[in-house]
Amino acid sequence: MAADSDLPFGARSKVRATVVSLHRQRAFDVLFSGGASEGGVLLSEFAGTRSDVLEGLTIEPGLGAGGLAVVTKRPVRVDRYRTNRGITHHYVGEIVREGIQSLAATPIIVRGRARGVLYGALRTSTHLGDRSLALLESFAGRLSRELGAYEEVDFRLRVLDGELDGRSGQRSLRESEVLAETYLQLRDIAAEVSDPGLRQRIADVEKLLKSVEGPIEGSAIQLTSREIDVLLCASVGYSNAEAARRLGLSPDTVKTYMRNLMAKLSVKTRHAAVVQARRHGLIP
Repeated sequence: MAADSDLPFGARSKVRATVVSLHRQRAFDVLFSGGASEGGVLLSEFAGTRSDVLEGLTIEPGLGAGGLAVVTKRPVRVDRYRTNRGITHHYVGEIVREGIQSLAATPIIVRGRARGVLYGALRTSTHLGDRSLALLESFAGRLSRELGAYEEVDFRLRVLDGELDGRSGQRSLRESEVLAETYLQLRDIAAEVSDPGLRQRIADVEKLLKSVEGPIEGSAIQLTSREIDVLLCASVGYSNAEAARRLGLSPDTVKTYMRNLMAKLSVKTRHAAVVQARRHGLIP
């Protein structure tokens, strides 16, 4: 049964870039990858291939090296592919036609689920070395983190669509807290990813979150990005010490930001700062 990759477009682009980048390391003759779904792994990204025999091939769960990697959620090394007894040989024809003699398949794991497989292969009878396998696993691990970030952003966008669709007027305290926590979590994700496209997408969502209620017309109050972070932490009930841990700052620095933003908002308490900031559309 043919499979459809359920990776979003941005994630597929990241997989493609990873395959090309790893191929430049010259540890493998052939690199290929594909996203996983219930139907199996649909091979879609390639580097170093000499034919199109692998393109569009679906690797079913449990079959071949890739199918075994998906089921076990562990890397699978196959030296001397044609005679290796550790895997099934459902795809030996395609592998041999591409000239591959040894390969390794490493699952791309996101939140405990195999979302794809990254393959590295050799056209010689040389055994796959530990350094090459470690490199393959390193790239797969990095890709897992990046795909996890894509999925988290997509999830947050769906949550936002549900929160914002058809809503108008004053939000409940709980709704505001959910939006504030979403904003903070997006900031956490942005700090962990290097992909500029994803970072920009996160920034765009942050702007949407901050404009949920819309600023008061003519409001001249301006808060820095860090002041907003501190204020959002306060809005969901964090103490200064908890906000410091969440934001990677010292408690004294958090206190300084809090004093500054309270002065800008012309208030004397943390609660009043949160209320005033929401009135001015500075936080959701």
